[in-house]
Amino acid sequence: MPQPAQPPHAAAESRGVTYIAADTQFILQLQAGDEEAQEVYDIFTRAGCYFIVTDTVMHELGDIARNEVEVDAKVAEGAICHTVNNLMIQRTLEAVQHGIADIFARKLIAKDVLEEEHYSDGLCIAEASQLGATIFVTNQPEMLGIENIGLHLFQSGLDHILLASVEEILKALDGDQHGHQPPA
Repeated sequence: MPQPAQPPHAAAESRGVTYIAADTQFILQLQAGDEEAQEVYDIFTRAGCYFIVTDTVMHELGDIARNEVEVDAKVAEGAICHTVNNLMIQRTLEAVQHGIADIFARKLIAKDVLEEEHYSDGLCIAEASQLGATIFVTNQPEMLGIENIGLHLFQSGLDHILLASVEEILKALDGDQHGHQPPA
């Protein structure tokens, strides 16, 4: 994978840096050499966007590296190493922000928007929103199937984030990949 430019400084953030959040499966796809995932990564990094990884995603990668079959564990270990080596920026939340993410995920479960076993998906969405991501790249049907995610985020005082799959992104940007500038 190509190395993106160095992460922006705080001053650059105020000038409208676009962050793209990556979920666990997207990172594993990149690490495994998936061409479509790589194309999405390349499109956004060429446009000057920065990929971010939330705390929950890093924890999930760590769990996979420790607990899964050998092949998956090696892919997860490699993904963690690449993330640490600035392919993506790992951004962390303050303790109170983790509490907000927890409340958001539990609200989605209480409203039957998410099943209990997908609690971490709700965490990831809230974390990405709080970290300023405008797009969350995921291939998880449970996340992509959340109706009115923007309204759920709004109700919780969080910023809107677009949940999109690799396939949806490539389809939307088909023919406009070179020179495309995602909205800031």
